[in-house]
Amino acid sequence: MEGGHSFYNYLISYFVDNMINLKELSQKEILELMGYVKSLRKQNFSYSQISKKIEVERNIKISKSTIIRWCKNSNNPFNKTKFIDLSPSPELSYIIGVYFGDANIYYRKKTGSYYFRIKVVDKDFVDVVKNSLIKLGLNPTISYVEEKTRSNRWHVEASSKSLYKFLSQDKEELFKVAEKYPEDFLRGFFDSEGSVFIHPKNPRICRVRLGNYDLELLEFSKDLLEKLEIYSTIYISKKKGSESNIRGEIYHYKDDFYELSIHRKESVKNFAIKVGFSIKRKQEKLQRYLESLDKY
Repeated sequence: MEGGHSFYNYLISYFVDNMINLKELSQKEILELMGYVKSLRKQNFSYSQISKKIEVERNIKISKSTIIRWCKNSNNPFNKTKFIDLSPSPELSYIIGVYFGDANIYYRKKTGSYYFRIKVVDKDFVDVVKNSLIKLGLNPTISYVEEKTRSNRWHVEASSKSLYKFLSQDKEELFKVAEKYPEDFLRGFFDSEGSVFIHPKNPRICRVRLGNYDLELLEFSKDLLEKLEIYSTIYISKKKGSESNIRGEIYHYKDDFYELSIHRKESVKNFAIKVGFSIKRKQEKLQRYLESLDKY
């Protein structure tokens, strides 16, 4: 009997210790939970019953006082975690493309804050990222950092647990937004990882290229391009273990590195018209190629 009682206490302790805290939920999950709490209240569940029901059904720890404030609309859970618009939009799709490229998300333990950050050379690129973040409801900061070992870069950073949680989802969830606004997603991705190559001896030969380790991501981008009548090919650019000299340092590719290439003339034209670059120097190079075609 005593052993059984100890095991019961262990189970109770285990479930309490592994209960999900509200702080662990994403913005979307909290909004859904608030709606569920209010619907239970309309069904005449008491505040205590609602708290217990959510603990049992969802393993989420929520206090009676929080439920009361939610039901009486006297508490906004996004006062500390800023509410942002994460419904599908051109701006969100663009940020997803940038995230798959140059941007990263991270948690700063010292302050308990979550961040989206990008470091790039081009000021016009940073301005587009900043404006997209502002339209989502964030307040990004921009700084210019001089670096000894590489080119000086612009930094744009925004604090947002909601965006951090959103971008931490499986790729498939982010792809759903990208599919609704493919041009914006592709522009964000190509702004980050894309380049324009024009043959030095024949200006009528041009390739718009995009490099990445993630083959699935490139195949997804290829499918989106095809829907816009932009045809491309994917191939291994660097095999795993290949050497690369970057600023005098020898590096080895950790995995196969893939490249997506747009090289058909009509496809390059369509890319320039339907997607293009936000970065002026890249778009101008593409435009020079298109103008060279008109001369022949």
